Amino acid sequence: MSPAKEKLLYFAQKSAPFANMGLLAMALLLVVATLAYRRSANEIQQQAALIQKEIGQVHLNLPRHNVDGNFDGLLKFVGDLNRYHGAPSYQQIIADLTAPQFNSLALNNLKVEYGADHIRLEMTGEIDAAFERAHAGYQGLLRRLDRLGYQIRESSFETNISRSQVMLKLTRPLS
Repeated sequence: MSPAKEKLLYFAQKSAPFANMGLLAMALLLVVATLAYRRSANEIQQQAALIQKEIGQVHLNLPRHNVDGNFDGLLKFVGDLNRYHGAPSYQQIIADLTAPQFNSLALNNLKVEYGADHIRLEMTGEIDAAFERAHAGYQGLLRRLDRLGYQIRESSFETNISRSQVMLKLTRPLS
């Protein structure tokens, strides 16, 4: 045997007890960690079972409501929801009233009432443009609203030199 191999074997023989002790310590540490993990898992399972039991008790303690069979209010509510589902939103109404080609119209007041079978609108606004342009835009707005299904109940167009005021009262059937 060569002296280098002999030295290696000598040091290996001398360090073997320390290596064995290290491996034994690691094995003991793994056993302790496994036991702690199992204990923690058992505690969590016990807590979960206790919570499930409490949930079951809460369900048992809930008051029972007597159903009398009178669903008139509920049916009316569902009917209203169904009817209003097809109704235009406020966003759609404002988009209808403010045509992009008529951008000089500024809404001052807008009142929207949803009725049983129609929507009622009242609006006032100002047009910041010369009379010819303002009146042409106003007429275009009336035609556009008519095409969109609005019925004009009342309308007025009052003008000054550079500013005009508009008032419209409209209805639109719910569809």
